[in-house]
Amino acid sequence: LSVEGASAQDLELFTEDRLKSMYEGLNVSPFFNCVDAFEADADLALFGVAGVRLLHSWIVDPEDTTLSCIRDRSYMEAVAAGTEEKADGPIMQFLGDTAVQSTHIGIQMVVDALEEKQVAVLFMNNHFSTIVRINSTILQLVTDEGYADKRGVVFQRFTLDGGSTMLGADGAPINPLLLGAMQLYGDKYTDDALLGMQDELKAIAASEGRDVQPSLDEVVKAIDAEHKGRNTTSPSRAETAPAPLSTGATTTTTTTAQSAEVSPADEMVDKLVAMGFAIDDCLRVVATNPMTIDRAIERLLA
Repeated sequence: LSVEGASAQDLELFTEDRLKSMYEGLNVSPFFNCVDAFEADADLALFGVAGVRLLHSWIVDPEDTTLSCIRDRSYMEAVAAGTEEKADGPIMQFLGDTAVQSTHIGIQMVVDALEEKQVAVLFMNNHFSTIVRINSTILQLVTDEGYADKRGVVFQRFTLDGGSTMLGADGAPINPLLLGAMQLYGDKYTDDALLGMQDELKAIAASEGRDVQPSLDEVVKAIDAEHKGRNTTSPSRAETAPAPLSTGATTTTTTTAQSAEVSPADEMVDKLVAMGFAIDDCLRVVATNPMTIDRAIERLLA
């Protein structure tokens, strides 16, 4: 830790024993009128010594006259004042409505309080989060254990309603297909494999006159089928076609204009065989009923 710029009071309060006690939590009581105002407490000396701004977004709207009595008070002072009013009084109602310790006006004030690319710590919902302002938006560093092995997930967009958009290191949204694959399968499938198969399935659907977005399940099944095909030697339809009939010592092969035409069913069989499915299974499934290639893959994998 650097002591440069730290106040004399912070340095006096910051002791080894105090640092050890922080494993059990910190005492935090924000004021409702300013995003960087907190009741003085020895626990907060850590932020002053480290030179990191501690902010909160629990702000009372200046235009709300019903809460003018606590606008310049801290959380602890508001709780004390609330105990003197009715259970459904404005103070207790405000504390209940903002149980996540944040308000919309407070979030905007946090955005305004930070410089572009400035890093700070945000106190909200009894948690501390590392935040940074990027393109006038507050991004939170993702620390959820569920994303520990998801190297592409770095930030999430900060919102009051609890919704989250996962973002990469550059602050750009992560492709929903890739995010879903990371959540369900970890690093089993590469980004290139997922996106490449998604494009391939979209192209196949477009050739059939359909404008659809392949689902993650369809993409993963197609990748697995393709991988299986690389490890399985399947005869092509041409290799299993019957030999031409011969009469006597000579064979006459007649080529007609019709023989050059390939039916939609034949095209589908060729595509499925290329993915690694056995030709007999492909012919059986395709011959059953007219269907899309996605449905055919589903039937073959069933």
